[in-house]
Amino acid sequence: MRQSTIERVLDKIEKCRDEMSLGYKRYVFLPNRVQRAMKQAYYLQTGRTNNFIPIVDFLASLSLSEYKTWLKAQ
Repeated sequence: MRQSTIERVLDKIEKCRDEMSLGYKRYVFLPNRVQRAMKQAYYLQTGRTNNFIPIVDFLASLSLSEYKTWLKAQ
């Protein structure tokens, strides 16, 4: 993912004032192609289509520096 896209995602997360968990914010503000890739990877790994909670939990478990590194790899 390009640096400008990463900064845009982080900015949206920071500016969001809604009562949402950190993992949910991190997921919602990802580009659609990244969301789709995460859903597909989870399905291929587990065979389950109920993937929202595990993905949000994964994103919430990352520290800010880990999340930035993860975004760079996307």
